Amino acid sequence: MEIFNTRKIEDNNILTVENEYYIGIDLNSEYAMVSYYCSDLDTPETVSTTYGSDVYQIPLILAKNRNDTNWLYGEEAIKYIEREEEIFAVKDFFRIENMDKTYECFDEIYEGKDLLQIFLCKIINLPSKIFGLNQKPKVVISMKKIDRYIYEIFENIGFKLGYDNNTFKIIDYKESFYYYMINQSIQLFQNNVMLFFASRDTLEVYKLSKSNKTKPIIVDIDYKKVEQFTPGEDKEFCEFLKEQMSGQNVTSVYLVGNGFDGNWLLESIQFLCKGRRVFIGKNLFSKGACYTAMLKCKNSDINYVYFGENDFKFNLSIKVQNRNQMEFLTLISAGENYYEAKSTCEVILSKGNTVDFWKQLPECREAKIEAITLKDLPIREDKATRIKIVATPISNDSVDVYVEDMGFGDIYKSSNKSWHYIMKMPA
Repeated sequence: MEIFNTRKIEDNNILTVENEYYIGIDLNSEYAMVSYYCSDLDTPETVSTTYGSDVYQIPLILAKNRNDTNWLYGEEAIKYIEREEEIFAVKDFFRIENMDKTYECFDEIYEGKDLLQIFLCKIINLPSKIFGLNQKPKVVISMKKIDRYIYEIFENIGFKLGYDNNTFKIIDYKESFYYYMINQSIQLFQNNVMLFFASRDTLEVYKLSKSNKTKPIIVDIDYKKVEQFTPGEDKEFCEFLKEQMSGQNVTSVYLVGNGFDGNWLLESIQFLCKGRRVFIGKNLFSKGACYTAMLKCKNSDINYVYFGENDFKFNLSIKVQNRNQMEFLTLISAGENYYEAKSTCEVILSKGNTVDFWKQLPECREAKIEAITLKDLPIREDKATRIKIVATPISNDSVDVYVEDMGFGDIYKSSNKSWHYIMKMPA
């Protein structure tokens, strides 16, 4: 049995950047965990709000006294609630259904997302408050699932806290798991890696696999949720593990979450440790988010690529002539978060009223060409029509392409015509 590795790994992709400061947060509706990294550390460290304690989970709760402007959070808020009477306390503000809900705090009104912003501000400042780190950190928040509504809420919160899309990001648990693993020793994910995330009554299974046939190496993560799970049932869990491992070549296993508390993992551990490395702990997702901040915020070149549910699946380009040289102009790149990705360019048309778009999957050498026709575009001389192209992903495998006639300076006025096309891959 091993706690999540905290020693320095020599053959990984960890960055050591002077004067950089990164924070990774694991956030769910019950608690948060905060890991941080700066140039003085070998690997990310996880913060406890209690000095000398290895209890890293910070309860998602806020409390405020009528006569005090300061908000308390986590365990401090819980203790405050127990001894004070006239207070406002709330703990359900991160539930999706409560984001737009209004809360009356004495003479003030807050929405759920306002309270979430207050809580995030508190925990983002926690490492700098404890360790005296003065730089503004790059922040990545890891959560179970992301949709456009959640993305927009966090984008707005980040903006209000003084961040932009390059320094404040959200990812899901899959991506956090991916970034955690690629920063471990290569021996730990030589083959498949299994992660079991257990709460009080549910179990989630993540399986990381990779294809060594491509460069960079493509990593895939399968996920499934097990509804019926009772912590403490060692024999039943061991049988479940045997089913999951059957026919699988698994190098390492990670047991994460409150569901594995206690000393009930006896037979299960004996089975798992046969030819595999086994780790148990709770802060994998916060550390994974911290590694994400270190690598993503620096746009680091790594040997692996992972396409998550929120990542665009193909490269979209047009072929242009630039200074007498033909080259590809990439509009959207595979792997970009499709909530963030958007591209605008202006080009001059040549030879007719069609535009060729090149669509290429990252694992394929050949591209598919999809030509669009700008119907009713005014007939002009060759290379006398300028058009604007705006490419906006609407899902991870489709993009809205908007084209607008810009005319050609004072020679040809714009016709004010525009065209919309939806491109998909495959198609």
